[in-house]
Amino acid sequence: MMKNIFAITFGTSDVQFNQDVVGRHGFIIAQNGNIFVLKHREKNIEISLRPNRDRQNYYLLSSPRIDGEKVYNHIADFLPVIELPLTLPVIKQIRKTDPELIIDCWFLVDTNQDKEKVKEQHWKNDTLFVSRIFKAKLQYVFPDEKDEKFKFHTITEELTNIDKQYLDFRRKCPYIFDLKEEEINQIFLLPQGGIDQINQALTLQLIQAYKTKVKQWQQAEDKEPKELFFVQNFLNDLNKQKIIKHLEDYDFGLIANSGFFSSADEIFKLSEFAHSKLNLDYENLDKNCNYYEDDIPENKAKDLYLHAKIYYKRGDFGNYLWRLFTLIENLYRIEVDKVFGNTENLFNEIRNNPNDNQWIKMIKKFEGLEDFLETRKMNNKKNIEWKTPNKFAYKYIFNFLIDKGFYQINQKRKDNLNFIFNKCMPLLSKRNDIAHYLRPVTKEIIESSLPQKVTLDTLNQKWDEIFNISKEKPFGVYDDIKDDIKNILNLW
Repeated sequence: MMKNIFAITFGTSDVQFNQDVVGRHGFIIAQNGNIFVLKHREKNIEISLRPNRDRQNYYLLSSPRIDGEKVYNHIADFLPVIELPLTLPVIKQIRKTDPELIIDCWFLVDTNQDKEKVKEQHWKNDTLFVSRIFKAKLQYVFPDEKDEKFKFHTITEELTNIDKQYLDFRRKCPYIFDLKEEEINQIFLLPQGGIDQINQALTLQLIQAYKTKVKQWQQAEDKEPKELFFVQNFLNDLNKQKIIKHLEDYDFGLIANSGFFSSADEIFKLSEFAHSKLNLDYENLDKNCNYYEDDIPENKAKDLYLHAKIYYKRGDFGNYLWRLFTLIENLYRIEVDKVFGNTENLFNEIRNNPNDNQWIKMIKKFEGLEDFLETRKMNNKKNIEWKTPNKFAYKYIFNFLIDKGFYQINQKRKDNLNFIFNKCMPLLSKRNDIAHYLRPVTKEIIESSLPQKVTLDTLNQKWDEIFNISKEKPFGVYDDIKDDIKNILNLW
């Protein structure tokens, strides 16, 4: 069964005494000048007090260490008159809200400094005995809270050093309760007593380690206990920053798989859609999404380029390069298919009889195309292998169809396609060399294989023109999705 933890930090105001209450249990409060003393009428028990300036007729321990020890040594006499106005109301409220709730561990944070290393007043204010008094009073009120449930965490040095406290709790938090994270159900946290630096360090590290399992409470004197939303707000802000970073990288997959959102959340839907679309997984796209586009080669080529461009932005030139190769391999085929139909169906080495090659039959339909292809050569001056579909055959077929009027295309688009293909040929010929470098592929390595004065930025500019990508939205539809997610985040 999963466990519930209650973590409390203690300060100098946690143990209090009411003048009227102590009088009914054999005590009196006497004043001698500026000093107040709580005395037992019959027993030799006496402690020093100081007035609680915020509560009339209420008194605090003058020294939580010295007077706290005296109280603890005579705890049976003091239990009826001890009041815990900053802790007990919260516990009662939580138990009232959930009567079936069982606290499996009371984690009590106190202080115990070396007298020789700190000022005397700081030593006198140590809360070592305050936590013990709390335990005794809690068991007095709730007898079912057995000794084995209590775990004391005592801090002995540099109480106000936030760096030290933060790092100490970071180191201890994964096992501070002697439980694995998955064994913990809830952690009720009351971090308002004592030293701010300890409270802040403990709070932040518990949130880091246990996230939404932490339920922070607040108790002001004479006020109703209040559960705070700080934990959720803090985590939301952290998650928001992570999401914004993923958005800046256009890493929609990390957003979808972050675990921050359910499948019903709009951010999850948009991120999942963008991730699938970038990876050409059109079968799983939500057709009801405003950004849905038909599953056609032009759209897939555009997504492939935008994905390559995203990798380029991240500096991941290896993934950029392989997507670039795939684009170049399909550069002309997409255009030729608009005239020939799906050329993948025209040639299949297994299905087609060489004497019944539908690819060749299609080429023969266009007067002069076969003779034209017979005379075309590749970069190495060899004749192209046009009888099977390949990038060189597609290139020459593409230009032939346009020049002979079989296919209409914008002249700039034609020029851009030819520019990219021709300039990238040296790069394609070295693809294996680049892929097998025993070091990361860099922009400089890639550009060293391109003709002079041709850069990857030049190629990207040509690709942008081919796919009608504007400077205002350099990543096309993914900029729109990014903006939509940011707008939703602003509502958090």
